[in-house]
Parts: sequence; C-alpha cells; structure tokens
Amino acid sequence: MLTATWYERVTRGLLTVWVCGAIIALCVFGVPGLAWMRIAVPVTWALSALLTRWTPRVVAVPAAMLMVYPAAFLLLTGAYQPANGVWWVAAMAGVTLPGSLTRAWALPTRWRAVLVGWALVAAVGSSIVALREVDFHLDLLLRQRLPGEVFNAVPSMDAAWSLYVGLLVVVGIFWLDWLCRHPLPFLLRWVALPMAVGAVAMAAVACWQMFIDITALNPTVFAGLRRAAGTMLDGNEMGALAACWIGGSLALSRVLQGRLGTLAVASAVLMWLAVWASGSRTALVAGALISVVSATAFIDPQHMTWRARLTAVLVLLLAAGTFGVAMRKTARVVGPMQRLMETLPEPNAPSIVAFAREMVNRNEYGAVSQRFIAERLWFGIGLGSFYGMVSLVDAKLPADNAQNWYRHQLTELGVVGACLPWVWSLILGAWLLRRSALPRWAVPVRAVLVAVAAISLVGVPGQGLAMSMTIWMACAMFMHAGGALQEPERSRPATWAAVWALALVFGIGTVVSAATLRPPVRMQRAGWDYAYGVWPDEVDADGSTFRWTRRAAVVVVPLEGPILRVTLSVNFPDPAAYPVHVRARVDGRSLLDAVLTADAPSVTGDVHVGSQVGSVLLETNADRTTQTPPPDGRELGAIVRWRFLDH
Repeated sequence: MLTATWYERVTRGLLTVWVCGAIIALCVFGVPGLAWMRIAVPVTWALSALLTRWTPRVVAVPAAMLMVYPAAFLLLTGAYQPANGVWWVAAMAGVTLPGSLTRAWALPTRWRAVLVGWALVAAVGSSIVALREVDFHLDLLLRQRLPGEVFNAVPSMDAAWSLYVGLLVVVGIFWLDWLCRHPLPFLLRWVALPMAVGAVAMAAVACWQMFIDITALNPTVFAGLRRAAGTMLDGNEMGALAACWIGGSLALSRVLQGRLGTLAVASAVLMWLAVWASGSRTALVAGALISVVSATAFIDPQHMTWRARLTAVLVLLLAAGTFGVAMRKTARVVGPMQRLMETLPEPNAPSIVAFAREMVNRNEYGAVSQRFIAERLWFGIGLGSFYGMVSLVDAKLPADNAQNWYRHQLTELGVVGACLPWVWSLILGAWLLRRSALPRWAVPVRAVLVAVAAISLVGVPGQGLAMSMTIWMACAMFMHAGGALQEPERSRPATWAAVWALALVFGIGTVVSAATLRPPVRMQRAGWDYAYGVWPDEVDADGSTFRWTRRAAVVVVPLEGPILRVTLSVNFPDPAAYPVHVRARVDGRSLLDAVLTADAPSVTGDVHVGSQVGSVLLETNADRTTQTPPPDGRELGAIVRWRFLDH
C-alpha cells in the first residue's frame, strides 16, 4: 500500500477539517428547533469513529439505515427536512474519516485527481455560498431577527442547504475512497447486503401505502397526488432508488447462496412494486432498462440447471401475479404508466416537437437554468442556490432543481466547477461500456450506473442523500469487478498542483460573483422588500422619520424620485464614544465616508438614482455601537434618514 505524500496529506487534511466544520455548522445553524442534535450528532460521529477503529463492520449500521432514515427521523421528531440528514452523514463521516491524514488515496489513479478536485470545488464553493447567503455577516446567524428586519428567506436555512449539498459531495467521495480500500467480499456482506435490507424495508412501506393507506408515513404532497413515497418522504427519489435496487437485488442474487439468493430475486419483484407505487416515470424507464440488461446475467441456457429454470419460472409467475393485483389497485395510486402515457406525444410532427421541447424545458425550469447559465457561464450561481433563486426569475415556479443533473451542475458551478463532475461522468461512462469480461453479478450493477446516467438527463436523482450514497457504492462495486482497483500508483505533484489551482480559480471566481448575487442585490432586482440591521421607524420632534441601525445595515428602498438624499448621524450620550466612522453606499456606489464627532454629529449626501420604477439598495456601516440600558437593551450604531428629491 502506498504511503501518503505530503500533498495528499494536505489535501485530505483540508477536506477532513472542512467536513468537520460543515457538520458542526449544520448542527448549530441548520437544525432550528432541534437543539438535541447538537449533542446527538457529535456523539454519533465520535461513537462511529471509535467503533470503526475496532472493526470496520460497524459500517453495516449506517448502511442499513440509509433508506429508512427519513421516515425514522420523522417518527422521532415529527418533521423532516433534507438538511436533517446531517445526523446520518456524521455517522458515515465517523466511518470514513479516521486515518485520513496518514493514508494515501485509494481511488483509482486515472480518476483520483478529478474526484478529489470535485471534492475541493464542492467544499470551496459551498463555503463561499453559505457566507454569501448571510451577506458575509455571521451575526445574522447568531442573533434573533430584529423587529425592523425583513427577509424573504431564512438566511440560516439557505446557508445550511448549500453546506449540506457540498457535504454530500465531499463525504460521498470519501465514502467511495473507503469502499475502494476494502476487499469485495467485505463490501458484499457488510455494505451491499445491509443496504439491500434497508431498500426492502423502503419498498415494503411503499407497498403498504399503495395497497392499504397512501398517507401512512407520507405526510407530503405525494400523498395528495396518490403517489407512494416509501420511507424516503419523496416519491421521485424512492422510485429511483427502487429502480436501482432492482439491479442491486439481482446482482446480490448471483453472489448469495441458497435461500438468500432466492430472497434477493424476490426482493427485485418487491422493488418493481415500489417503482409502480411511486408513480415516477423516470423510475419506470430506469427499472425497465435495468431489468432488460440484467436479464443477460441470468440467461445462459447451456449452464442452467433444472432448479435454476424452475426458479426463473416461479419468479415470473410471482411477478405476474403480483402485478396483476397491483393493476387492480391502481385506483389507490397513480401508476407511472398512466403518467407516462399522458406525457407521450401524439403521432404527428407538432406534438413530437412540443414533447421534445418540454423534455428540455421541463415546466420552465430549463428556461430558468438557461438564463442563469447565460448570465453566469464560468462560475455559476453557487452550489445549492438553484432551489432558492428559481422563484426570483419566475415567481410561479416552486423551489426545485433544473430537471437535468448535468444542466443543474453547469447552472450552479459554471464551466470551471462543472468540468470536473462532467469529466468524471464521461470517463467513467466510457470505461463502463468498454468492460466486456465481467462476472455475471456485475452486469446489473453496470445497468444501474447506465440507467442513472440516462435518467439524469431529465432529473437530478444524485443529489439526494440515499441516492448519492447508493451511486457511489455501485461505482465501487463495479470498480472491483472491472479491475480498476489494482495497486494504485502515486499521482504526480503536477497533477495535485493543477487540482489546487483549479479549486483556487473557482473560489476566486465564486467570491467575485458573490458580490452581485448577495441576497439584498437579488431581492432588489426581484422587487422584493429586504432589510437587516435596522430598527423600526421612529419619529423625532420635528416629525421626520428616522431609523437606528446596528453596526451594519441594509435596506431596499422603493424608488420615489430621481435624487436620493441620505443623512447619517450619531447621538451617543458618552462623549468618549466619539469619533465614529460612518459609511453609506447606494447601489454599490460609495456615497458617504466620514468621521463624526460630538461637535459634527451628522453628514448628508445626495446621489442621482434615476426616475424609473424600482428600488435602490442602501447600505450603512458604523465602526462602533452603543448599548441602551435595560429594559431597552438595543445595540445602536448610526441614525439613518433618507428622502427623495425631485431636483
């Protein structure tokens, strides 16, 4: 085994520290109302790391929980948000991170730089975006909202989502590295089999929802749409997972002996029922593709025994009978075939053209993403930002992805950031399709990876926690089968220098881009109210309105005239508190920059802002504040007044 070089240690060390920091940040800011997680997550993390040092078999626990975690969390707390998956991520980080500083990467040499570079880009990008979403003012995370503040989104939740998306990428790549480090028999027994058990539980709940009660463990919009969500609380992700585990079950049936092998084949039928219950069209297509390709691993007439033939016949009869029952129960759920038939075009040119356009556009999300790409081609809008920013372009669209995984990556990361996951997908796909001499159990695994790549053209299946970890596991299994994990070679220092350089360029570009993607700038462009660091309006003795600010304040002001007059003043009772340095900016341009004293406590400036309908962005800053005595207790900086003039 290779010893780690200094540049590998630095890279792994930086990513390890980032994972630790991201998990801590999510525990503190990303789980409001769940203070107990601030203890549960670190304890789970530490316990997982300690047990892994004793035996790596402990990985079976988080592996088995992967596909039942959302429902389990819902039962425990009464609610579930995707970022709550940080608890499970912490358990997996405890398994994969110990020893990171002393190990060389176990990833195949040909893909190592691309994968590690992707992890660095995700860590750098999500960190910058998380800071951007609190307008680079961490105090917005540490204090309660003031009465005069107006947010059109919760800053901590937007920042947490970006960190969580980055965390899934980085921990996923550490997970792949860990899987590449262990032998295939270990992975089959202690990773794939526990995950399959979790998938069976997920599919069983989906079947209960389809046949008995669609609302059971399904307090989501999918219940109203008559679509099962299993234990995932998301019908689309559950359907995609079930389709993947059709292939996973068939692969396990080739390596497990006796009754376990037969049960694995039967579980594939259960997965098909879950696909049907989900109503997911992409899952139906993926399941069909996986099933057809996987059949080649079983059809071998020259070597099939009479027992194998009998088993195949029984499985087909079981599948036919089960689906016969399912079809009779279609009134309980909207099956994917019905939804697919409603989507397919009529046999004429205009209908086919309209269908093709809709497959690209997907309910206008494609058009929104294309607009973002045109505006932010090189560095994107920021990792995890599409969901929150889509409504700024089209207020009728709810938060969702770009309906195409590759387009989603380009939209959020730009050409510089998305080139790494794109290159990884291309070289992995080419290598997948070139492998010919494979063990039969690997054929369904290849089918799963090809199907995921195909459905990613019309969806974003890989950004969910369970789906992401399943894809990485399938990649590791196929790498073992295809001989990619022979003794790894040491990567050249120049390769690591290129990886760091790309991550640095991406980070600089993202910081520069963040200046025009800050929340107040976005809200101003969308015509929405936005303010922080300001107290409610007050009226002085002469009847004029003013506001006290904190150290930093931002206000989006509706435009009422061509000239804006801004006055900043201070009124500290203690003369020793002077002088005070105050600044004001309007639409990013400096307007005021002065030092106020007790003898000269105010400064005024005018700026021409035009006469068009819209708003201006007013930002103020004071280098010191004062605390009012109890029971008021406010932190006060400068006093700001503004009014519009006609000339």
